[in-house]
Amino acid sequence: MNRFRNILVAVANPADAANVVRSAAELANRNDAAVTLMGFVEEGSAERRIVLHDGTEVDVASMLAEAMLDELGELRSASGNPSMALTVSIGV
Repeated sequence: MNRFRNILVAVANPADAANVVRSAAELANRNDAAVTLMGFVEEGSAERRIVLHDGTEVDVASMLAEAMLDELGELRSASGNPSMALTVSIGV
């Protein structure tokens, strides 16, 4: 009997999350469960935009969210569970 069907791992700092993600992957494997890694971008950054030297406007929150998604992808790869879902929330 499987105890868990879905496991959510909230990741505030990907640099410190490797052991937690690895444990979630092991738990998911034992229970045939799905894992979602969720990252967060602080609300204050969602209101900031910067203008580059060429005049291009950049949304800081989007940049941070993309970086977080890349880091979550690296955690997923290192966990040995390539089926983990990834999501990033801005301003929560």
